[in-house]
Amino acid sequence: MPFDVRRSRSHSSAGRESLLRQSLSKDCLSNLLDGTHTEELEDHQPEALKSQSYLQGVGNDHAREFRHDRFYHHPDKKFIGEDYDWSGVGSGGDGTGPWLTMVTPRYFLSSAHYHPEPRSSVMFYPGNDNTSRPPFRYTIDDWGCRAEHHEGLTDLWLGRLTEPLNPDHGIAIYPVFDLPETEDYVGVEILTYGIPNRVGRNTIDAVTYDWVYSSHTPVMSFVYQPHGALGEDTVYQEGGDSGGPSFVAVGDQLAVVGTHYINEHDKTEVPQPGWRSGDAFVPYFVQQFNDAIEHEEAIETITVMNLDHLKGKAKAESPKGRVESPPKRR
Repeated sequence: MPFDVRRSRSHSSAGRESLLRQSLSKDCLSNLLDGTHTEELEDHQPEALKSQSYLQGVGNDHAREFRHDRFYHHPDKKFIGEDYDWSGVGSGGDGTGPWLTMVTPRYFLSSAHYHPEPRSSVMFYPGNDNTSRPPFRYTIDDWGCRAEHHEGLTDLWLGRLTEPLNPDHGIAIYPVFDLPETEDYVGVEILTYGIPNRVGRNTIDAVTYDWVYSSHTPVMSFVYQPHGALGEDTVYQEGGDSGGPSFVAVGDQLAVVGTHYINEHDKTEVPQPGWRSGDAFVPYFVQQFNDAIEHEEAIETITVMNLDHLKGKAKAESPKGRVESPPKRR
């Protein structure tokens, strides 16, 4: 069922304003965690995205390392993300997830069903070469918050580090991509990041509700179309991607729009054309998460990249950015 913009507008007379700036409910406050994963999704766990596997079928095969792998080390490297700063995408373990995306100096986005554990170590690389120097390491704090939507919990997770990013480390902090209406996102091209530090492309097909697990999560979906306009770059989410980000490129600036959540498949090895993947849709929850941050008496704010940026007018409340043309609409 398509996401009902009119229903969401009933929160206030501000229309899209109410979608982007949902206030923090007592439900979100009551779900601030003290060091453990939430259990409410136990019956709706997207196991396919939790398993350790390669990222995304690309074209008729799997991804081409020289084009899609951020840390490919050979002279024929033609990484499609070379012009962008990926340093704010961190990971736990050995660098293959769980994933986190920095949106303030201390707070990050991930998925509720698969995010870095409290007191675990996470790593960030400042560039696209993981052999030139060791990664910068940080520790996950005993705090977290799941976004709430229409009186239900979603798969979108806000976590934090035990200490802010060191400015000398040069780790990126990303704004959230903001458009006035939900339907404006349809047709916008995205860059997705997942296991094993691999990047692909797709186009937002719809903003809808979770069609796989019937949770309260608003989902941004995209369709695997290996014979479409994006060709071999088109992506489909697979095991280990959960919690990783999808970005919109605004000029040379990345703005986060989703975190990887669900997919659909019939357990065959190679993804089939027409299969859909879905991200938890981030723009709805900026103010809700900012209220959670303020509740912690933190002087930090998640910022947005809004239409003034699309027109080349940088606003003080958001990082500067530019685009050559507005996002495509369908």
